[in-house]
Amino acid sequence: MMMTSENICDIATALSQCQGEMGGAEKGADNPFFNSKYADITSVLKAIKEPLANNGLSFVQMPVHHENEAGVITRLMHTSGQWIESTLWLPVGKADAQGVGAAITYARRYALQSILGVPAADDDDNAVSQPTITAEEVQKGYLKARMVIAHESPSEFMQWREGLSEELSNLIYNAAPRGKVTAFKDAWTQKESEFWKPLKQAKAELPGLVSSGATSSIEEIFAELDEFETEKLKHIVDDVSATFIAEMEI
Repeated sequence: MMMTSENICDIATALSQCQGEMGGAEKGADNPFFNSKYADITSVLKAIKEPLANNGLSFVQMPVHHENEAGVITRLMHTSGQWIESTLWLPVGKADAQGVGAAITYARRYALQSILGVPAADDDDNAVSQPTITAEEVQKGYLKARMVIAHESPSEFMQWREGLSEELSNLIYNAAPRGKVTAFKDAWTQKESEFWKPLKQAKAELPGLVSSGATSSIEEIFAELDEFETEKLKHIVDDVSATFIAEMEI
């Protein structure tokens, strides 16, 4: 969740100038699980230290922990007194000091990169860098998610969610402010469940209907689905059912 001071004109101008000076954070740390390199917190701090100081900007990060989640509150400050603040929550892999510490360390790095727009410098200078997801994008996504969950159908929710990158979807899922985390995640999961429940039921019924040649019953199943749901069901049925449905030209 993002919050700001009443006015952000000066800090916005300073941040724009700062971003013009910042280079990418060097990918100097090894990720043994994916045999790749990534920009660790030290690289991020090195990339932002001088540009921040040159433009009257500074930041503080405060670790937070609640139930099975941990993260950081990041506040970007300007000499004018204006500020921008964002909170990033992440699930804790193991409920011990190491698990909480790992989540907070990752959150520190990701929150800083997001709020400042720091890209990770690619090892290959000719490669195209992926755009950094900003705290503002996550906050807008969180507000959109709340609206879609509350007012749209399960199918419309899933179509919206599939339009997001996996990374942005995960950040939005973890973006609820403290005190609303569980309710938001439960509502998200419930919407997904409402989408898949009739499709799983149809998947279970189709083999018997196909085997008996009950084309009218199969047509009734698909008549209750929209185009998006129809395509999803076609992707999860068994091969025999898929062939039969294709021959029916559904």
